[in-house]
Amino acid sequence: MVEMGLIDERWALSARDPDSLSWEEIEDRDAWDLKMAVYAAMIDRVDQNVGRLQAKLRELGIEENTLVLFLSDNGASDEDRTSTPDIPPGPVASYRTVDLPWANLSNTPFRKFKRWNHEGGISTPLIAHWPRVIQNGGEITHQIGHLIDVMATCADIAGAEYPSSDKGVLPLEGKSLLPVFRGEYREGHMALYWNQYSETALWRAVRMGKWKLVSPDYWRDYNPWRPDREARSEQKARPNPNSLWELYDMEVDRTEVNDLADQYPDLVKEMAEMYDAWERHCAG
Repeated sequence: MVEMGLIDERWALSARDPDSLSWEEIEDRDAWDLKMAVYAAMIDRVDQNVGRLQAKLRELGIEENTLVLFLSDNGASDEDRTSTPDIPPGPVASYRTVDLPWANLSNTPFRKFKRWNHEGGISTPLIAHWPRVIQNGGEITHQIGHLIDVMATCADIAGAEYPSSDKGVLPLEGKSLLPVFRGEYREGHMALYWNQYSETALWRAVRMGKWKLVSPDYWRDYNPWRPDREARSEQKARPNPNSLWELYDMEVDRTEVNDLADQYPDLVKEMAEMYDAWERHCAG
């Protein structure tokens, strides 16, 4: 990944998750090998069918002026949601998950998994194919984008006017990726925010320039989207949420191994307040 330009050589390889067995510690390696073999086969089928789609666009003579966006889901999941333990991976009737050890490898070199807002849980590569506009096909750009930018990009390309808020539509929060496709520099978002919540816990993050503020999780007294919902875990101790923030310099440490929160308390406070304001905005 370093040789391909996907990963900066300055980023340290994060440690294996403490709950993940190493390959040497696994006893039934054939079973774990089969899990990944089936997973790889699924990816291969996706790859082949994307190729079939591109071949059809080429056959129709519209490939040059058709924008195709391909992106992965966010973060391999460490959760075991296998519902057919008696059926081996592979058959249609089988529902298996790759589980924590393979998820840990899949998210390498980043930390954590789906649900978390560390890079292992939210980093999503995007491939854009549009020969008429994208002149340097195959190049990698590290300009930061977000899924919210897709709507803005489509509206920009189509020349469509986004409806005004007086028509009951929420304001457009994304920014067009068209300049990036053209090989230009795009003025990015002032800040981007993430959260993932359950009824009792919340994972949070803010990205502002090179800085990322991220919280592993903390117990909440309420669901911010449903203030009327009664807390279901009052017996759990809830630490001060602001004490759980971690701060990382993403230019030199996107693998999030060097927490700088203690060195920049004012920046932590500023970004935490930005997150709180964003959460109130989303909750309406």
